[in-house]
Amino acid sequence: MATYIKEDLSTEKIFDVLNYIGNSIQDEHLPNESLKKVIKLLPNYIDELIVKTEESNQYWEFCKSSTYVYNYDERLNVFKNEFHDVNEKDFIESEIALLKNEHLVLNLTNGNSIDLQKHLHPKKYQDLIYIQNKKIDFLNTLLLNLDDQGNLMHYIRYFKNITCYKLFLDYYNSYKDSNVCLVHTSFIFHQMRNDKYIYSDIEQSDFIKFLDEVEINVGLTKLKSFSDSVKVEKLKHYKDLIRLYEKSLPKE
Repeated sequence: MATYIKEDLSTEKIFDVLNYIGNSIQDEHLPNESLKKVIKLLPNYIDELIVKTEESNQYWEFCKSSTYVYNYDERLNVFKNEFHDVNEKDFIESEIALLKNEHLVLNLTNGNSIDLQKHLHPKKYQDLIYIQNKKIDFLNTLLLNLDDQGNLMHYIRYFKNITCYKLFLDYYNSYKDSNVCLVHTSFIFHQMRNDKYIYSDIEQSDFIKFLDEVEINVGLTKLKSFSDSVKVEKLKHYKDLIRLYEKSLPKE
């Protein structure tokens, strides 16, 4: 039976609880029954932390992909300031290498770590693998858009700024494997052009060429009209992303 969290805890308090769980796992003198009770807390506090960090757009290693994307630029700048003579490609490749680790470990703020494969139910563990894979999808798409100096380039002819491009990628990656990907791709093009996040002189044929350049929907020949592609659920997802990115989106 799951142990539910009865109080509204801050992310700091949740990290404190996870530190306590990590300390307990390391405690060789803790009775086995007591340890089982402590480990039972783990999945619910991880879930709570995922929710809390999504609400606050706070990065941590198992945050959702939308939160990861939100913090991408800031973390890239930290990486460039920390290491000399590096570019965006170096950062992306280092991130992918970390995320591809199939044996997930939760690193705690007190210096301990928790072997998640060992202490989580397989279904919950696979949920975390899925979260990490969504981030890898985003990063792999960025890799396709690097110039010879290892910096993003393709978006500049189509999108008003890098945030607009990343908004597009975030939306696209949510539906790229669905059987209605064409409809979603058509919607996001029309909606972003209407909102002036894609340049107004970019026609459907230009955008299709761009998709082909970056190996998204290769071979696409035509987009659906806005009226044929717009739906309430698409608008809701789009507006959720707008709220996520609004600080960095162009005002005009």
